[in-house]
Amino acid sequence: MDQELARFSVTDPARQAEIRAQLNLPGNRPPSVLVLTSDLGAGGGQLFAIRLAGALAQRGNRVVLAECGAYPRHPRVVAQVDPRVALFSVANGAEMADLLERFDLNLVQTSLWWADRFVAFSPEALGSRPWVCTMHGCHETLLADPGIDTQGDRIMAQMIARVDAFVPTAAKNRAMFAARGTPRLERAIDNGVDNHPGTPIPRARLGLRDEALVLILASRAIPDKGWAAVVDLTARLNAEGLATDLILVGEGSEADALAARRPPHVHFVGQVSNLTDYLATADIGLIPSSFVGESLPLVMLDLMAQSRPVVATDRGEIPRVLGNGAADAAGIVVPLVRGRVDLDGFAAAIRRLADPETRRRMGAAARARFEAGFTVDQMAQAYDRLYREMLDRPCIAGRD
Repeated sequence: MDQELARFSVTDPARQAEIRAQLNLPGNRPPSVLVLTSDLGAGGGQLFAIRLAGALAQRGNRVVLAECGAYPRHPRVVAQVDPRVALFSVANGAEMADLLERFDLNLVQTSLWWADRFVAFSPEALGSRPWVCTMHGCHETLLADPGIDTQGDRIMAQMIARVDAFVPTAAKNRAMFAARGTPRLERAIDNGVDNHPGTPIPRARLGLRDEALVLILASRAIPDKGWAAVVDLTARLNAEGLATDLILVGEGSEADALAARRPPHVHFVGQVSNLTDYLATADIGLIPSSFVGESLPLVMLDLMAQSRPVVATDRGEIPRVLGNGAADAAGIVVPLVRGRVDLDGFAAAIRRLADPETRRRMGAAARARFEAGFTVDQMAQAYDRLYREMLDRPCIAGRD
């Protein structure tokens, strides 16, 4: 459109705006977006897609959420999809093309590798529409372990050539660019979560002791997320005389193996659809992750939104978001030691936060930091601005 206005010598900004409004061009109406995710199983990347789609719909964007079936759906994850968002599954490029045409969608947004891969293998369906790719750590995980997808190198090269805008959520996501080439555009946008207060669950209902300090870890139950470490941490703190209960939220191999041991004062609740209620029940949030793809964990933001201090490792953007070492820090960062969780450091951090005033102060700082930069509305505004930029500048990808 810019080229057409120039060709007809329309240089007055007011007249340009009038013409755009008369033609109802994309720059003047909310972008219509296909948010494509790998699946609707448990995971932060999946919740990102659900929350972004819901926030865009609330802003007035026409949004379709689609999954390409990389893993089975989890009903408690599906339950979190905003009712204003149309939900579909796609098995091939033809089905994606049908959605794009049927709902008149003018942009594709992906997150998670298997969704990126799906679009890369469906160029005809994508056509000339802009493609925005949010990075959650999948790409550097593939660089570290190419065996995850033997076609990964070729697909990443295709993405560098075709994606209109990459959105890294952590500085380390840029490892893909160093290894595979400079992207057309990158625009860092922080993740954001809802501002809804959780309702604490009565301790008796969960089997928690009245006098206990309650810790919580919510994640996929895989070894690199630190489940075994926090079970050991709980046993250690109780043995030292600090009454401590642990809530573990999530499903996976680690949950099954650890639950079979029946560790005392550890409460396995599985996957839940009301996570904020569990976070509001706890005193302290834990993120003991050594996961190579860890970038900007949504659960950390959820904890901050509930005014809960966080004890976490130093993966990805965790130190920046928590304000590691600052007077207004939202928690305590315990660096990994040779790639492993430092139990001594975590125990010391928990003992420090056992003091109610320290916990209250860090919790208040956590909430303030959340409100300042990590709400879902702030995230959706940033994406909407980026989408409008993409739709106003189709030449960014060299397409008319």
